[in-house]
Amino acid sequence: RLLYFAAEQTTFFKPVVNEKRISLKAEYVFDNTREIDLNILHGTRYKIFAEGINKYELDFVDGFDFELSNGYTSVFGFDARHYVALGKHSILAFRAAAAASMGSEKMLYYLGGTENWILPSFNENTPVNDDKSFAYKTLAPQMRGFKNNIRNGGSYALVNAEIRVPIFKYLRKKRISSAFLRNFQLVFFYDVGSAWYGLTPYSDQNPLNTLTIQDSEVVTVQVKYFRDPLVMGFGPGVRTSLFGYFLKLDYGWGLETRTIQ
Repeated sequence: RLLYFAAEQTTFFKPVVNEKRISLKAEYVFDNTREIDLNILHGTRYKIFAEGINKYELDFVDGFDFELSNGYTSVFGFDARHYVALGKHSILAFRAAAAASMGSEKMLYYLGGTENWILPSFNENTPVNDDKSFAYKTLAPQMRGFKNNIRNGGSYALVNAEIRVPIFKYLRKKRISSAFLRNFQLVFFYDVGSAWYGLTPYSDQNPLNTLTIQDSEVVTVQVKYFRDPLVMGFGPGVRTSLFGYFLKLDYGWGLETRTIQ
Protein backbone atom coordinates (compact mmCIF):
# COMPACT_ATOMS: atom_id res chain seq x y z
CA ARG A 1 0.00 0.00 0.00
CA LEU A 2 1.74 3.17 -1.23
CA LEU A 3 0.64 6.55 0.06
CA TYR A 4 2.32 9.65 -1.33
CA PHE A 5 3.16 12.45 1.09
CA ALA A 6 1.17 15.50 -0.03
CA ALA A 7 4.06 17.97 -0.04
CA GLU A 8 2.98 19.72 -3.25
CA GLN A 9 0.01 19.88 -5.58
CA THR A 10 1.33 17.09 -7.80
CA THR A 11 1.56 14.56 -4.97
CA PHE A 12 -1.67 15.82 -3.37
CA PHE A 13 -3.73 14.33 -6.20
CA LYS A 14 -1.79 11.07 -6.49
CA PRO A 15 -4.03 8.10 -5.70
CA VAL A 16 -3.26 5.46 -3.09
CA VAL A 17 -1.69 2.47 -4.82
CA ASN A 18 -2.27 -1.11 -3.69
CA GLU A 19 0.11 -3.73 -5.04
CA LYS A 20 -0.05 -7.48 -4.50
CA ARG A 21 2.80 -9.94 -4.88
CA ILE A 22 3.46 -13.57 -4.14
CA SER A 23 6.96 -15.00 -3.82
CA LEU A 24 8.72 -18.32 -3.54
CA LYS A 25 12.32 -18.79 -2.36
CA ALA A 26 14.43 -21.95 -2.35
CA GLU A 27 17.83 -22.38 -0.66
CA TYR A 28 20.40 -25.12 -0.48
CA VAL A 29 22.46 -24.76 2.72
CA PHE A 30 25.67 -26.58 3.66
CA ASP A 31 27.27 -26.02 7.07
CA ASN A 32 29.96 -28.05 8.82
CA THR A 33 31.36 -25.21 10.92
CA ARG A 34 32.23 -25.58 14.60
CA GLU A 35 32.05 -22.59 16.91
CA ILE A 36 35.31 -22.54 18.87
CA ASP A 37 34.45 -19.25 20.54
CA LEU A 38 32.37 -16.16 19.85
CA ASN A 39 33.08 -15.08 16.23
CA ILE A 40 35.76 -17.79 16.00
CA LEU A 41 34.71 -20.72 13.79
CA HIS A 42 36.34 -23.58 11.91
CA GLY A 43 34.99 -25.15 8.73
CA THR A 44 32.89 -24.13 5.73
CA ARG A 45 29.33 -23.00 5.17
CA TYR A 46 27.52 -21.77 2.10
CA LYS A 47 24.09 -21.31 0.62
CA ILE A 48 22.82 -21.17 -2.95
CA PHE A 49 19.43 -19.55 -3.42
CA ALA A 50 16.83 -18.69 -6.04
CA GLU A 51 13.78 -16.48 -5.58
CA GLY A 52 10.81 -15.65 -7.76
CA ILE A 53 8.37 -12.79 -7.11
CA ASN A 54 5.19 -12.31 -9.13
CA LYS A 55 3.06 -9.16 -9.09
CA TYR A 56 -0.64 -9.78 -9.71
CA GLU A 57 -3.91 -7.86 -9.59
CA LEU A 58 -6.98 -8.88 -7.57
CA ASP A 59 -9.65 -6.26 -6.90
CA PHE A 60 -13.20 -6.48 -5.58
CA VAL A 61 -13.82 -2.74 -5.01
CA ASP A 62 -15.01 -1.59 -8.45
CA GLY A 63 -16.21 -4.93 -9.72
CA PHE A 64 -14.06 -8.01 -10.06
CA ASP A 65 -10.62 -7.58 -11.58
CA PHE A 66 -8.01 -10.33 -11.75
CA GLU A 67 -4.75 -10.41 -13.68
CA LEU A 68 -2.33 -13.25 -13.07
CA SER A 69 0.92 -11.36 -13.73
CA ASN A 70 1.73 -7.65 -13.90
CA GLY A 71 5.47 -8.15 -13.53
CA TYR A 72 7.95 -10.65 -12.19
CA THR A 73 11.33 -10.77 -10.49
CA SER A 74 13.87 -13.57 -10.39
CA VAL A 75 16.97 -13.53 -8.19
CA PHE A 76 19.86 -16.01 -8.15
CA GLY A 77 22.83 -15.90 -5.81
CA PHE A 78 25.16 -17.53 -3.31
CA ASP A 79 26.98 -16.72 -0.06
CA ALA A 80 29.99 -18.86 0.93
CA ARG A 81 32.30 -18.63 3.96
CA HIS A 82 35.42 -20.57 4.90
CA TYR A 83 37.38 -20.35 8.16
CA VAL A 84 41.05 -21.35 8.47
CA ALA A 85 42.71 -21.82 11.86
CA LEU A 86 45.81 -19.74 12.55
CA GLY A 87 47.42 -21.32 15.57
CA LYS A 88 45.36 -22.11 18.65
CA HIS A 89 43.01 -19.11 18.87
CA SER A 90 43.11 -16.98 15.70
CA ILE A 91 41.43 -17.57 12.35
CA LEU A 92 41.48 -16.34 8.77
CA ALA A 93 37.89 -15.87 7.53
CA PHE A 94 36.99 -15.75 3.83
CA ARG A 95 33.62 -14.81 2.33
CA ALA A 96 32.41 -14.66 -1.27
CA ALA A 97 28.91 -13.53 -2.24
CA ALA A 98 27.12 -12.64 -5.46
CA ALA A 99 23.60 -12.19 -6.76
CA ALA A 100 21.87 -11.22 -10.00
CA SER A 101 18.28 -10.18 -10.66
CA MET A 102 16.27 -10.45 -13.87
CA GLY A 103 12.74 -9.80 -15.02
CA SER A 104 10.44 -6.84 -15.58
CA GLU A 105 10.82 -5.80 -11.91
CA LYS A 106 14.48 -6.19 -10.98
CA MET A 107 16.39 -5.76 -7.72
CA LEU A 108 18.73 -2.77 -7.37
CA TYR A 109 21.79 -3.51 -5.22
CA TYR A 110 23.68 -0.72 -3.41
CA LEU A 111 27.29 -1.71 -2.71
CA GLY A 112 29.06 -0.06 0.20
CA GLY A 113 28.97 0.14 3.98
CA THR A 114 28.27 -2.69 6.36
CA GLU A 115 25.37 -4.48 8.01
CA ASN A 116 23.72 -2.91 11.09
CA TRP A 117 25.64 0.33 10.58
CA ILE A 118 24.73 2.69 13.44
CA LEU A 119 25.14 5.90 11.40
CA PRO A 120 24.77 4.92 7.74
CA SER A 121 25.40 7.46 4.98
CA PHE A 122 24.62 7.43 1.25
CA ASN A 123 26.89 8.38 -1.64
CA GLU A 124 25.02 10.84 -3.87
CA ASN A 125 27.86 11.12 -6.41
CA THR A 126 27.46 7.63 -7.89
CA PRO A 127 24.81 7.77 -10.65
CA VAL A 128 21.86 5.38 -10.60
CA ASN A 129 20.47 4.03 -13.84
CA ASP A 130 17.04 5.56 -14.54
CA ASP A 131 15.74 2.22 -15.80
CA LYS A 132 12.11 1.99 -14.67
CA SER A 133 12.23 -1.81 -14.39
CA PHE A 134 13.81 -1.69 -10.91
CA ALA A 135 11.08 -2.24 -8.31
CA TYR A 136 13.18 -3.19 -5.26
CA LYS A 137 16.38 -1.94 -3.66
CA THR A 138 18.65 -3.47 -1.05
CA LEU A 139 22.18 -3.20 0.35
CA ALA A 140 25.00 -5.53 -0.68
CA PRO A 141 27.36 -5.54 2.33
CA GLN A 142 30.13 -5.65 3.29
CA MET A 143 32.27 -3.05 1.52
CA ARG A 144 33.97 -1.11 4.28
CA GLY A 145 35.76 2.16 3.62
CA PHE A 146 32.83 3.55 1.58
CA LYS A 147 29.36 4.92 2.09
CA ASN A 148 26.33 3.05 0.75
CA ASN A 149 26.09 3.31 -3.06
CA ILE A 150 29.75 3.48 -4.02
CA ARG A 151 28.55 1.16 -6.82
CA ASN A 152 25.06 0.01 -7.79
CA GLY A 153 23.34 -2.27 -10.28
CA GLY A 154 21.16 -5.29 -10.89
CA SER A 155 24.06 -7.64 -10.06
CA TYR A 156 26.85 -7.61 -7.52
CA ALA A 157 29.83 -9.70 -6.42
CA LEU A 158 32.25 -9.24 -3.54
CA VAL A 159 34.95 -10.99 -1.53
CA ASN A 160 35.83 -10.33 2.12
CA ALA A 161 38.86 -11.52 4.08
CA GLU A 162 39.45 -11.05 7.81
CA ILE A 163 42.15 -12.04 10.29
CA ARG A 164 40.62 -12.33 13.77
CA VAL A 165 42.98 -12.38 16.77
CA PRO A 166 41.60 -12.70 20.35
CA ILE A 167 44.59 -10.87 21.76
CA PHE A 168 43.93 -11.29 25.49
CA LYS A 169 43.93 -15.09 25.18
CA TYR A 170 47.58 -14.87 24.19
CA LEU A 171 48.43 -12.56 27.07
CA ARG A 172 46.78 -14.68 29.74
CA LYS A 173 46.74 -18.48 29.83
CA LYS A 174 44.05 -18.85 32.50
CA ARG A 175 40.38 -18.47 31.62
CA ILE A 176 39.33 -14.82 31.50
CA SER A 177 36.15 -14.18 33.47
CA SER A 178 35.34 -10.85 31.82
CA ALA A 179 33.31 -11.39 28.62
CA PHE A 180 34.56 -8.04 27.31
CA LEU A 181 38.21 -9.13 27.49
CA ARG A 182 37.61 -12.81 26.68
CA ASN A 183 35.83 -11.95 23.41
CA PHE A 184 37.98 -8.93 22.51
CA GLN A 185 39.47 -9.45 19.04
CA LEU A 186 41.76 -7.42 16.82
CA VAL A 187 40.70 -7.64 13.18
CA PHE A 188 42.38 -6.77 9.90
CA PHE A 189 40.14 -6.86 6.84
CA TYR A 190 40.24 -6.54 3.06
CA ASP A 191 37.11 -6.17 0.90
CA VAL A 192 36.83 -6.10 -2.89
CA GLY A 193 33.70 -6.04 -5.04
CA SER A 194 31.50 -4.37 -7.62
CA ALA A 195 27.86 -3.87 -8.60
CA TRP A 196 26.84 -3.36 -12.22
CA TYR A 197 24.17 -3.29 -14.93
CA GLY A 198 24.18 -5.68 -17.88
CA LEU A 199 26.30 -8.78 -18.27
CA THR A 200 29.61 -7.51 -16.83
CA PRO A 201 30.90 -4.55 -14.76
CA TYR A 202 32.36 -3.17 -18.01
CA SER A 203 29.06 -3.24 -19.92
CA ASP A 204 27.96 -0.13 -21.83
CA GLN A 205 24.72 -0.17 -19.81
CA ASN A 206 26.59 1.10 -16.74
CA PRO A 207 26.12 4.85 -16.16
CA LEU A 208 29.22 4.94 -13.96
CA ASN A 209 31.52 6.50 -16.54
CA THR A 210 29.03 8.83 -18.20
CA LEU A 211 28.19 12.32 -16.96
CA THR A 212 25.34 14.26 -18.61
CA ILE A 213 25.62 18.06 -18.59
CA GLN A 214 22.63 20.08 -19.78
CA ASP A 215 23.54 23.74 -20.23
CA SER A 216 20.15 24.69 -21.66
CA GLU A 217 17.11 23.12 -23.28
CA VAL A 218 19.05 22.99 -26.55
CA VAL A 219 22.54 21.82 -25.58
CA THR A 220 23.15 18.50 -23.80
CA VAL A 221 26.67 17.12 -23.46
CA GLN A 222 27.60 13.59 -22.43
CA VAL A 223 31.10 13.30 -20.97
CA LYS A 224 32.73 9.88 -20.73
CA TYR A 225 35.61 9.30 -18.30
CA PHE A 226 37.19 6.30 -16.61
CA ARG A 227 36.07 5.01 -13.22
CA ASP A 228 37.10 1.48 -12.34
CA PRO A 229 33.96 -0.55 -11.52
CA LEU A 230 35.97 -2.57 -8.99
CA VAL A 231 36.40 -1.01 -5.53
CA MET A 232 38.41 -2.18 -2.53
CA GLY A 233 38.48 -1.42 1.18
CA PHE A 234 40.97 -2.31 3.91
CA GLY A 235 41.73 -1.46 7.51
CA PRO A 236 41.72 -2.57 11.16
CA GLY A 237 38.87 -3.25 13.54
CA VAL A 238 37.91 -4.63 16.93
CA ARG A 239 35.22 -7.09 18.08
CA THR A 240 33.90 -7.76 21.57
CA SER A 241 30.75 -8.36 23.60
CA LEU A 242 29.34 -5.72 25.92
CA PHE A 243 26.20 -6.14 28.08
CA GLY A 244 25.26 -9.17 26.00
CA TYR A 245 25.63 -7.41 22.64
CA PHE A 246 28.25 -8.29 20.05
CA LEU A 247 29.88 -5.05 18.90
CA LYS A 248 31.98 -4.39 15.81
CA LEU A 249 34.08 -1.30 15.11
CA ASP A 250 35.93 -1.00 11.80
CA TYR A 251 37.99 1.81 10.32
CA GLY A 252 38.33 1.44 6.57
CA TRP A 253 40.19 3.14 3.75
CA GLY A 254 38.54 2.84 0.35
CA LEU A 255 40.50 2.28 -2.83
CA GLU A 256 38.65 3.61 -5.89
CA THR A 257 40.15 3.92 -9.38
CA ARG A 258 43.61 3.32 -7.91
CA THR A 259 43.24 6.18 -5.43
CA ILE A 260 43.05 5.72 -1.65
CA GLN A 261 40.14 7.72 -0.27
